[in-house]
Amino acid sequence: MGIIVLSGSSSAFAHIPVVLDKEQATPENPYQIRDAITSMAYYDEIDDSPRVYNLIVKNSGEFYMGISVPKVSDTPQCKPTISLTNDKNFVMYEGIGKNTLWTDFHEPFGNADYFSGPESNVFVIPGLYTIHVSSETENCKYALATGVVEKFQFNDFVSSVYLIPIINQNFFEMDPIQSVMNMSGIFMGIVGLVGSLIIFISRKIIKSRIHPKRIQ
Repeated sequence: MGIIVLSGSSSAFAHIPVVLDKEQATPENPYQIRDAITSMAYYDEIDDSPRVYNLIVKNSGEFYMGISVPKVSDTPQCKPTISLTNDKNFVMYEGIGKNTLWTDFHEPFGNADYFSGPESNVFVIPGLYTIHVSSETENCKYALATGVVEKFQFNDFVSSVYLIPIINQNFFEMDPIQSVMNMSGIFMGIVGLVGSLIIFISRKIIKSRIHPKRIQ
């Protein structure tokens, strides 16, 4: 499968979304981040215990990580704290949510609004790292963004188009119509239209071969 590479800033629309369930990213079952460079966004929810992610770094360099929450009111409904530790339990970064100035921003691809909180570029060397995301508020919905390289396979793009309406409804409290009023919805509409056209033409061709016109 081909690779798509997008150049430019690491804006939110270029993150590949992943939606986690409650059985994933637990202290007993940490979620494995794809790699240290690909731009990803992990949508998750904190209940009564921290969420845990593992990261295997293969090459030395800067690793980006940041937390945002859905903007569904005038102020953030929760302010998660994020930390990064190495395999010796040394804390390499800690961003405390309640001590952070949260700023709002609009993400154009999904047409959704966020509050952005703690974020950092941390220099890492090869090894195993762990990210903890915690909150003093239960039922805290957030997105963990990692990596800055906007490079992904075509099936990642298709998955993104499928997941964005689900994310918009579950995380941003949009109704079904609002959830597809974005670039993702436009793409789905185009794909549906092209697919319907291909089916229509294919049926016409098949029908003409089965029932050829009689020569008068």
